[in-house]
Amino acid sequence: MKLKVYAADITNLTDARYFAAMGADYLGFNCDEGHPSFIAEAKIREIMDWVEGPQGILFFSGWQDISVMESLLNITGCTGLHVGLAYNPHHVRRPILFRDALPDMVSNFDSVKDLNIVIKMGADLLGNNPDEVSQLYKLCCEYSCFLDFGQLPENLVPILEVIQPEGIVLRGGAEEKTGVKSFDYLDALFDILQG
Repeated sequence: MKLKVYAADITNLTDARYFAAMGADYLGFNCDEGHPSFIAEAKIREIMDWVEGPQGILFFSGWQDISVMESLLNITGCTGLHVGLAYNPHHVRRPILFRDALPDMVSNFDSVKDLNIVIKMGADLLGNNPDEVSQLYKLCCEYSCFLDFGQLPENLVPILEVIQPEGIVLRGGAEEKTGVKSFDYLDALFDILQG
């Protein structure tokens, strides 16, 4: 199963280097001040200067003027934007590459067929509902969908095999100490995702 990987909520060089080395396609940086994963422009630029490979993506959950977002792209060295649920899908244009959605929202996105849709999911969302699995499979056939579970479910691989999304959202996290972090839980997953 070969899936694209969007590594979101990157806040440190350790995560960025790990995900880049593992072949992630995108590194996402949260630009919402006050969010636990917020990262300042200068730090994003510093990280992007250190890594090669993944495309840098700036995330904004709420409304921002597109000119402000484009200016931050220039400052940080990132190349694309990811907008949250509050962003009107009919105002989406390049350089916006990703847009959050809930599964029942995606059918209203006919005007953004070339956009990557990040479908927000709960870890237990697919437990016992075959209709929901069927709906997600159809969405992933029609759109470029990345599944974002927040916390990865134990049955992730079977879910991905059935739904067949374009990609998956993984997350960075806190370091044990500067430059030190265990990625054991992700190493096996990367073997499967890129196998």
